[in-house]
Amino acid sequence: MKPRARRSPHARYTPAGQDGIGHLELTRPEKLNATDDDSVGDLDRAATRAARDRKARAIIVRGLGRAFCTGIDLSALAGDRLGADWFRRWDVALAKIEAIPVATVAAIHGPCLGGGLQIILCCDLRVASEDATFGLSAVRHGIIPGLAT
Repeated sequence: MKPRARRSPHARYTPAGQDGIGHLELTRPEKLNATDDDSVGDLDRAATRAARDRKARAIIVRGLGRAFCTGIDLSALAGDRLGADWFRRWDVALAKIEAIPVATVAAIHGPCLGGGLQIILCCDLRVASEDATFGLSAVRHGIIPGLAT
């Protein structure tokens, strides 16, 4: 059995520096920061680190690349890699963002869809660029979005 190749995390936390600002970033720009089976654990760990950062006075939450987050990666969903446990863990990760004890500011640009919209709703403040777009794509397909905190 081959060991699994080391991958880059899909979310990371950079602790606050002298300015007191920490950065929680979605780091999958090649997929427009879409969430998959690995993303939820990475987001959970990043949110945990953010909550423990005693030097932070505020935390900026943003997506790298040209999108904040386009929601669930449809290839992961179609590949049946996102079961009920994934959705429960997603809920826990969102609750951790919501519970961060300092101000969280979502810096939104480009598409912010589905799970991306949920992430920004867990933040205390939201600032959007002119190119930001928001939506729950699932409702166009008759699906009631089931993820929430």
